[in-house]
Order: sequence, then structure tokens, then C-alpha cells
Amino acid sequence: MAAPWIVDDELWDLVEPLIPVPTGNFRYPSRKRLPARECL
Repeated sequence: MAAPWIVDDELWDLVEPLIPVPTGNFRYPSRKRLPARECL
């Protein structure tokens, strides 16, 4: 049994296309992004 805060594969397949792809900005780099699945 998975923990309740972990996104299962079925839900992730539905949500992943809705998350925008981060664009890189080489002139003004920002901090490293966290994985979207872990944040969700």
C-alpha cells in the first residue's frame, strides 16, 4: 500500500500533460526546480 501523498501512475498520466514545461533562462539562472510529480 502506498502512502496517501504519493501520486499513483494513473493519476500522473492524466495530470502530466497539463503541467507546463519549464523554460531555461541562461542570462538569469534561477534555483534548481523540484520534480513536478514530487511537488504535486
